[in-house]
Amino acid sequence: MEKDAESRLFEKINEWLSFCEQFEALLAGEPSIDDLGALQDWYKSVHASLATLAHMSAQAEAAFAASYAKLIESQSISQEAFKVVRGSTTMTDRYAAGKLPRLTFARERINRLMRVVEVMLDDLRTLIATYREQQKREAMVMPRNTQSV
Repeated sequence: MEKDAESRLFEKINEWLSFCEQFEALLAGEPSIDDLGALQDWYKSVHASLATLAHMSAQAEAAFAASYAKLIESQSISQEAFKVVRGSTTMTDRYAAGKLPRLTFARERINRLMRVVEVMLDDLRTLIATYREQQKREAMVMPRNTQSV
């Protein structure tokens, strides 16, 4: 049964990493600001994918916590090592990362990708607002040859 759980976790990690690759490809395909319709469609896709990414982040955190608990319960950590790491969250995380590298990689990739996307979407909103303001100003400017001297 233990092997079955490990196998399911391995499959889940592969699923998460595959989604991250697809999502990164979506981000790389950002359309030009000049095509607001395509940009809006892209934005909706990214926003929907961000919700999926958030769900995956929760799954990865839960899997990491469960795997770490199994590590501690299995007594695969020596008492001396446990004494060193137990008082420090950073040390505990580092220890677990060393024992669970693939799961840690997936968890970190998901979380970092979420932060990148949140910043990108904030920047995009600002860029669109600036672009629209610029278009309004340009529409309001009279052509030079019609201005009075």
